[in-house]
Amino acid sequence: MKFIADCMLGKLARWVRILGYDTLYDRALRDADLLQKALETGRILLTRDTRLFAKIPLNAGLFIQSDHLAEQLQQVVLALHLDVSCDVLRRCLACNTELQQVEKSAVEPDVPDFIFHTHNDFARCPRCGKIYWKGSHQAHIWERVRQLKTGAPWPLIKQQR
Repeated sequence: MKFIADCMLGKLARWVRILGYDTLYDRALRDADLLQKALETGRILLTRDTRLFAKIPLNAGLFIQSDHLAEQLQQVVLALHLDVSCDVLRRCLACNTELQQVEKSAVEPDVPDFIFHTHNDFARCPRCGKIYWKGSHQAHIWERVRQLKTGAPWPLIKQQR
């Protein structure tokens, strides 16, 4: 299942990517372009825009009801019966491309010394070059995924400033 999210759903798009789903997000796309791209590529359009949602053919979109990220993500997972356990953290959060595992030696010039010396597993985005490793933030992500799987309440995520 693939998605495209409107400009109001950037954080949701990022979390759907965290779950491993191909999710396009481009704040610059107008509603007509979003809809066209969704239909041309077979993506489900995620939107909070009632006017845009009214134009989406049946089963080609999902109207996101909440303003809160935790509730938005839970709605997507439940409404579309997403598997939240198999491909977590397999996509670049910046550009949506599938990550590739790389040898530790390949990232030495590109990561801080501390990270290089304290981590062994690295992945790189072949499109934008961003490098990923298993940092402390992953424990928080996996806890959120566990909560999604079990339906446990998910506290609202603090907004970054």
